[in-house]
Amino acid sequence: MNWCEPRDLRDWCIRSFSLRSLTFILIVLLLTVFEFRFDWMEKALGSYLSTTNRQRPETGDIWDKAHERQQALESLDEITDDREVLQRNARSAVDLSDIISYIADNQSVMISPDHFRSLYTKLPPSIASRIISSNVLLLPDIWVFRKVLIIITGQDQSLTQVTLMRPNISLMNYMKR
Repeated sequence: MNWCEPRDLRDWCIRSFSLRSLTFILIVLLLTVFEFRFDWMEKALGSYLSTTNRQRPETGDIWDKAHERQQALESLDEITDDREVLQRNARSAVDLSDIISYIADNQSVMISPDHFRSLYTKLPPSIASRIISSNVLLLPDIWVFRKVLIIITGQDQSLTQVTLMRPNISLMNYMKR
């Protein structure tokens, strides 16, 4: 039998259904069925890609989003560290001017009412009356509040806002330096 070129339709049929061609078709069919059943090609390709992942360049939208997320997490850690240092400094402050000096422009700090009361009583009366007026001091239970919020605003920390937060009301006083 000459395998170079079939001469007629009978030779085409004999060659198509020969043992060699049927074996080849059976092997391709089995490989296709096993691929659909066990996904071995995807697994092999995935393991190859995971082993060569370090050598590939980090480009594309997914990599950019991952870098942006990492930068956002780092800046958030920095912000929270700064807030913790500010709160720690405010808790260890000896007088109100120490707290105000720790706070940067357009920042705030929250201190406990007891700590604020101890700092407030150390102030000279002229400055203390600018923070909480004498009329407010006459209110019943003035020292019963949950939190004290001190905010520095304005150009060059020129305006200080002290807010006494109570369950139903908040007393806000602005003091210019």
